[in-house]
Amino acid sequence: MSGATSQYEKIRTRLYAVSLLRFAKRRLKYRELAEILGVDMSLLARYVSGLVVPSYEQSLSLISALRNVISLEDIVREEISRHKGYVDLSGLLSDTVFLELVGYELSSKFNSPPPDAVIVPETSGISLATEIARQLQSRLVVARKRKDNPMEEYYEEHLILPPNVRRSFYVRKSLVRPGDSILIVDDIVHSGLTLSALERLIRRINGRLLGVASIVVVGGAWRDKVNPEIRIESILEIF
Repeated sequence: MSGATSQYEKIRTRLYAVSLLRFAKRRLKYRELAEILGVDMSLLARYVSGLVVPSYEQSLSLISALRNVISLEDIVREEISRHKGYVDLSGLLSDTVFLELVGYELSSKFNSPPPDAVIVPETSGISLATEIARQLQSRLVVARKRKDNPMEEYYEEHLILPPNVRRSFYVRKSLVRPGDSILIVDDIVHSGLTLSALERLIRRINGRLLGVASIVVVGGAWRDKVNPEIRIESILEIF
């Protein structure tokens, strides 16, 4: 991170260190963590319980060491392996601590400056998008499958899924503004069809697409459906 670190970013980093510790505690005992981190067990216990929050400098040290122990990429691979290769992230998307970790890693790629809005297609990626929007302090906008309020006006976009299934996305005009910088968030990028529809939707809004944040990117077929200059950040790519 270049330049002066804002107070908000320092607090976010300190809380991230605590979340990493809590996740690590699921896999390791306090004695093992103390040896790895060079921190007294009783102090680690206070960090994990939330009684004490490590300083910013201590947090940077903890994060650096814990990243050698906890690999988000490996955790996602384990989840996919558990389903015999089928990319089902439901278990991870219901784990609030895991979402904090992924949210920090992905939001850190798009926080200079942060987007005005985070757009997510309904439904599976909403928990991820909520966490990323919270950490970026951006508006959360769900691209709904149907118009949920007849009193509202909507931007809309449609796509055709094989063999001949029509899917629609609707965004309330009151939630976005022309000129907004927008980040697309979804749990999985695969075919590129949904991504392409959201890209068109953002053009309808006259918004500025910053990029795409996703947990898993599968293959490369999606590249033929979207602007090749779109920046995509993920935890894991599967080819």
